[in-house]
Amino acid sequence: MAERVRLSHRLEYAGFRALSAAAMALSEDAADRAGAALGRAIAGLGIRRAVVLDNLRHAFPDRDERWIADVARGSWEHLGREALSIVRLPGIPASHWLEHISYPAEVVARLAALRDQGRGVVMVTGHFGSMEAAALTLHVLGFKVNAYFQRMTNPLVDADVCRTRAALGIRLIDRRLGVKPGVEALQRGEVVAVVADQDARTHGVFVPFFGRLASTHRGAAVMALRAEAPIFFGYARRNGAGGYLGNALELDVSREGSSDDVVQGMIAAFTARLEATVREAPEQYFWQHRRWKTAAPGARAAGAVV
Repeated sequence: MAERVRLSHRLEYAGFRALSAAAMALSEDAADRAGAALGRAIAGLGIRRAVVLDNLRHAFPDRDERWIADVARGSWEHLGREALSIVRLPGIPASHWLEHISYPAEVVARLAALRDQGRGVVMVTGHFGSMEAAALTLHVLGFKVNAYFQRMTNPLVDADVCRTRAALGIRLIDRRLGVKPGVEALQRGEVVAVVADQDARTHGVFVPFFGRLASTHRGAAVMALRAEAPIFFGYARRNGAGGYLGNALELDVSREGSSDDVVQGMIAAFTARLEATVREAPEQYFWQHRRWKTAAPGARAAGAVV
């Protein structure tokens, strides 16, 4: 059943459309500056400030408070830039992504070989850099891309964002449908992209992330295992105004043993890769999320920090 559209949804949507129109009228450099200012303004409201600072202090215990504050501010600025980048998507030609993002030649060759062999690929990522830039570039390079997504609370904004991404050639799969649509896409030889670095509550697998066990969604690994598909960690890191450095690192994990052990190994390998990448540019990570909200079983009783 479709969610009832409330007055608050309509008001939020009107603001979203006004922001989109304003962002579309800006040059790329101006949009970057405006996005950073937007991020600073949101940070000034104090929203999730304590969460961001606590996450950074635990992740980087050897850093001083000035460094923590600088990265926190940079994280908000990055969030604002990417928010404006997303609403500007309808006015950005497909060729933009090939001009503004670079992937290592060997990565493109490996993915192209898998595509030509008719083999599907799981591309798992996190809230780092630009997820849209990474997915759109794969599409422009000739890959059929399916992306799992989570519905937004505002149905009007959600429908607008879904229409935009669909128009750009990315097939969306509602996370609530589970792994079956993803497995079917992999069996057709397509790419399935999954963002897997949010708290999965008691349904996830617990793997180390910045020194603490974090409940992590297992769907990407389950699909790779069921479809016998290779699994990659992919990302696009912002590198100056409008530019990105992309990469896709194949996760070489043994598939011997029980399915639970294989899934655990894949998710641990992805999370370790994500952590290493975040350390290279921590201001481009979404520290606003309560990543370690769910405690690992027995962790509190054992006195572990979660």
